[in-house]
Amino acid sequence: MSVEPDRVDEQTQALPEAQAEQAEQPVEKPVARVTFSEEQQREIDRIIAERLERERRKAEKERAEVERRAREKALAENQEWQKLAEERAARLAELEAELARLREADQRLQRYMAVLQRHIDTQMKAAPKLVQEALARLDPLEQLELLTKHADEIRPRTGVPPTPNGGTPQVIPEDERRRRTVSVRELW
Repeated sequence: MSVEPDRVDEQTQALPEAQAEQAEQPVEKPVARVTFSEEQQREIDRIIAERLERERRKAEKERAEVERRAREKALAENQEWQKLAEERAARLAELEAELARLREADQRLQRYMAVLQRHIDTQMKAAPKLVQEALARLDPLEQLELLTKHADEIRPRTGVPPTPNGGTPQVIPEDERRRRTVSVRELW
C-alpha cells in the first residue's frame, strides 16, 4: 500500500485551496429590517428630497457651464470674436446685477439678524440663568423658536397672586358675629 509522492503533494495542496475558496465566498448575513415612525419617515423623505434638489441644481449649473464653454470655444474657432465679446459682456452685466442683488439681500439679512438678536436678548433677560446658558448654545432662530414655544414656562410669574379662598366672603354665624362685636360703652 504505497502512495505516490506526487499524489500526496496534490492532495495536501488541494485542501488549503478548497478552504481558501470557501473563505472567499461571501457569507450572507441576515439584514436587520429597520422601521421608522411616520414622523421620522417624513423627515428622512424631506432630507432626501432636499439632497436630490441640490444635486439637480448642481448638475444643471454644471451643464450650463459646459454648454457656455463649448459655445465660446466654437465661436473662438470660427473667429467670431465680436460675437464672443458681446456674449461675455452680457454675461458680465448679469453677474454684476446678481452681485448687487446679493449685497442688498445681505444687508437686509444683517438688519433682520440685529433686530432678531435684540428681541431674543430681551426675552432671555426674563429667563432663568440655566435656561439662558442652554439657549446660548443654539443659533438665534432656534433660540427664538424655543423662547416662543415655552414662553409661559420660562417667564417668571408676575402680578398679584390669586385670593386663597377664591374671593368668596366668609359667612359668620349670627351668634359669633354678636360675640365679636364691641360696643362703644365697653371701650370707655
